[in-house]
Amino acid sequence: MKVKKYNPALRQEPRHQRAKVIPSRQNISILDWLDSQGRIIWRDFGEYYSEARREEILDEIFEEEQA
Repeated sequence: MKVKKYNPALRQEPRHQRAKVIPSRQNISILDWLDSQGRIIWRDFGEYYSEARREEILDEIFEEEQA
């Protein structure tokens, strides 16, 4: 007996046809997406870095995201 499993991430497409493209959402950042999916752990920078250094780190992250 074969058990059919449901996985919405997988779908079958005909071999000789182009696969459908999943539209990307340009209005959401990767950090927002990770947060909404519960896949990010926010850490408190306060005890490790000064305010100026925290701003530098966040600027670097957002610059990489925009690239």
